Amino acid sequence: MWQTDELALAKRMSTRAEPVGIGGWLALLVVWMVVLRPVAGVYMLNQLQAGSLADPIIIENSSWLINTSTFWIIFLFVAALSIYGGLRLWRDRSPAAVTTAIVIQWIYSPVAAVDLLIAREFLEGQVTWPNAVTTVGINLAIAAVWTAYLKRSRRVRKTYFEQPACQGT
Repeated sequence: MWQTDELALAKRMSTRAEPVGIGGWLALLVVWMVVLRPVAGVYMLNQLQAGSLADPIIIENSSWLINTSTFWIIFLFVAALSIYGGLRLWRDRSPAAVTTAIVIQWIYSPVAAVDLLIAREFLEGQVTWPNAVTTVGINLAIAAVWTAYLKRSRRVRKTYFEQPACQGT
């Protein structure tokens, strides 16, 4: 009886399909990289800048123009990287897509966090060290969690590392 139940369980588990393709947490990561993170960053920078735009004198200040332009350029660069990484995960079924997404996570998270903190300090003058450390720490933790997922997930392994060569690109 014991062996029969054990064999039946093993047979059921062996016929159960492994998750493959963009779905579950992997789909959330793609949406996070392509839509949610860039839109949230644009919203936050826009909110920070909105208060300054009400003051016509500050708008004519060349240092204000240079600094705010720099914040936007840096953010748009890392946002473009994030979108590229998410789209590559969605379209490219090769291990290189996973490596690219991991590298982009570790570029985007600290750079975008520091960019927003510097913008907040410049535009509002109110960033405390504990707040800055917490913000950067949370962003690094997010990168670490997604990296662990991409390295350990069965879905990621089946989708990007165990697919026939003809399906990549």
